[in-house]
Amino acid sequence: MAKERTLPRKFDSLLDERMEDRVDAEDLFGEDGLLKRMKKFMTERILEAEITDNLGYE
Repeated sequence: MAKERTLPRKFDSLLDERMEDRVDAEDLFGEDGLLKRMKKFMTERILEAEITDNLGYE
């Protein structure tokens, strides 16, 4: 059986903060919403790590 993945506590607390601010769906899922920005950030971090690993330096 596959191990269930959970969100890191930082993401969990970030979502809690957003919910406390009473944001609407557009703020979360819209053209410049939180989800799109988080995906962009994570993609950039992953690519940077791949480049560092493949080249052996930052």
